[in-house]
Amino acid sequence: MKILRRILLSVLVMSLILLIMAGLYRHFATEIQLFVHSSQESQQANGQRLLQAIHQHQHDPVVLVLVILLIAVFAAIPLMPISVIGIAIGAGYGGLLGGLINTIGISLGNLAVLAIFQLTGLSHKITAHDSRIIDDIEKMHHPLLGLIIGYSVPFISTIFVDITALHLKYTLRQLWLPVVVGSLPVAFIYAYGGNLVNSGDLRVGIFIVIALLVLFSLTVLIRKDRKQV
Repeated sequence: MKILRRILLSVLVMSLILLIMAGLYRHFATEIQLFVHSSQESQQANGQRLLQAIHQHQHDPVVLVLVILLIAVFAAIPLMPISVIGIAIGAGYGGLLGGLINTIGISLGNLAVLAIFQLTGLSHKITAHDSRIIDDIEKMHHPLLGLIIGYSVPFISTIFVDITALHLKYTLRQLWLPVVVGSLPVAFIYAYGGNLVNSGDLRVGIFIVIALLVLFSLTVLIRKDRKQV
């Protein structure tokens, strides 16, 4: 029964990804085909054309919903290149709007994982594979702060942060705010990283590097707060 449930869940996720990709392809079919079949000489020009098409559809609610759903799916599935999608959104929508879109999508993806884990009980089986970050956050004096930091740092797998949250017996009602707050930094780093590709502004690049260093230093708080318990 459990195997069947996992198969059905996998089929559902793959079907959702295909539907989202089909919806986006429908809106950008011409530009995508030109870009995919570009020669080395025309690739840059066709890439700019694709970005312009995205700009033109910025305020199309259907495209916006599809983009957010795509981010959510990529954020929910481990090892999926969410950074690539987040950077692409920044390149297409700009740093500020792209950051907000990334935040909504990443937050929805993490909340969906939490809900699925609660329903299926999968979190107890995944724990054995990597319990270090789970153990660190669980033993913190302020575990909610640890969860926010966990969601904020790009190189911490959010699936283990989700598992930790469930082990701490938090409900979705208690977790939605830490998830959103934790998703903000990484969402805007991805978006402004994409915006940097378009603008080439060195100041944006310096800001991103500083932000990453600050987030990395925050992981020290997890271990430091743990020692005080």
